[in-house]
Amino acid sequence: MPEPVVIVEKSTSEAPAPRSRPEPHVRVRLLRGWNRFHAYYPFTVAGSVLFIVTVYLLGRSAVARNAYGLVIAVAALFVLLLLALLGRWQAERLSKAEATWDFSAPLYARTTGKPPVVQLAGRGPHLYFRVHVLLRGRLVAGRRARLSFYRNIASESPERIELPLFFPLCGRLEFRTEFYVGDVFGLTRSRFGTRQIFALPVQPAPFAGSQIPPIQAAGGDRETSRTKQPDEERYYMREYVPGDRFRDINWKASSRLTQLYTRTSPVTQEQTQIITVHFRHFLTPGGKHPSESLESLAQLNILKSWLVAYLFRVKREHPEFHFRVVTGRGTSMLESEEDIHELSRSLSDLHLEEEPTFPAAGPAELEAAAQGEERDRRDRDSTVFSTAYDDGLSAFLQTRTRGQTTVYRTVFGPKPVRRRPAAAATAPTQRSGAQNRLPPPNIIRFSMLGKEFFPTLSAFFPTQYIPVRERDRSNPAVIGGQSIELVERKVLVEW
Repeated sequence: MPEPVVIVEKSTSEAPAPRSRPEPHVRVRLLRGWNRFHAYYPFTVAGSVLFIVTVYLLGRSAVARNAYGLVIAVAALFVLLLLALLGRWQAERLSKAEATWDFSAPLYARTTGKPPVVQLAGRGPHLYFRVHVLLRGRLVAGRRARLSFYRNIASESPERIELPLFFPLCGRLEFRTEFYVGDVFGLTRSRFGTRQIFALPVQPAPFAGSQIPPIQAAGGDRETSRTKQPDEERYYMREYVPGDRFRDINWKASSRLTQLYTRTSPVTQEQTQIITVHFRHFLTPGGKHPSESLESLAQLNILKSWLVAYLFRVKREHPEFHFRVVTGRGTSMLESEEDIHELSRSLSDLHLEEEPTFPAAGPAELEAAAQGEERDRRDRDSTVFSTAYDDGLSAFLQTRTRGQTTVYRTVFGPKPVRRRPAAAATAPTQRSGAQNRLPPPNIIRFSMLGKEFFPTLSAFFPTQYIPVRERDRSNPAVIGGQSIELVERKVLVEW
């Protein structure tokens, strides 16, 4: 292994001497000491405030010789210390319990499904104590968009603790976990176990039932393979099965092979319709919308859900259809629903980016490029998914010189408005229940205080500034050199 390179800068006599920094082993000791203090510190924020007030009251009562103040301060201090000792004792009992995490159910944005589960092998805490699971991390929702994530779930039984999670956007969730025992008053906490780090994809929100937008399975090409070998007749026979027609029995071959064989057609023909889908998650740095914003993230999330709903619906109505999905990162061939699920997971890390100079080509496209006629046939009909931030859409459509192109595009809705109070929102179609608090599929709600996303979400604070409002909210015109069918969907942002 090569030796590390150390660069030493010489300083002149006039330049001030650099500040002395602690030695590495000193920093390590300080870090270990802080971690140990943080792990064994018994009070929460409320408990720390109460402890400080109790100590102050105890000292002031002792100086003033106030018997009532001494009794109250001593009683409060005794209760705090007793809760801390009982919590530490029960945390030590659970410190050897093995934690089993179950993240088998996929996570989807803007919807509630089967929540993740954690199981602790051990008896639950006694008296007025609960086991708390602390999740803290961030959601990577864009190239520069990071949302802090904080979730605290309490449970009486550690054998099965469900973790209800809700996210306004899809992306990659990175978080670490902690366990502690806390009292029901929220004054003390006693940590136990080891910290673990997870990274999970949050997939685009699914559209269900009547919420699925208009979909047309137009476009595509047919790949046909035909095999015909009449001279090799015996390769197109199979053993006789009761129920075969008498005239289909090959008596000549059966007499030679001493077994009945049935003729089958020597002609096999397979047809597969391939639909080319272009997913344009692009923005132009020098265009009208050069950077990410809350509305651009909202439109991209709606577009991802639209794409997945399109693929699933077409596949279920036409199981023989295959898809060629082209993005800025390459080309993917989808032949089954499992391939669509895999694409949905990969869309979590697909953000708004600059359009590449040359179309991203995968193995299928490189093979087609070697045969110009075949590529023209594949690109004859296509389906395009785009947003209002795609300034290069018209130029791209002008290159589609043949066939029909169906464009699904998200556009700006009304100006972002603040959400009305729950009492003022009197929609006649709204029904009671938890599901009604979820926004429709074309509405994404944000909040700087983290209280509009979901009632059970503790906090969801933006960690990086993203412009909230767009100066130019005009939707660019779609101009192409061929027959184009445009389907638009308005996206509304609320906070």
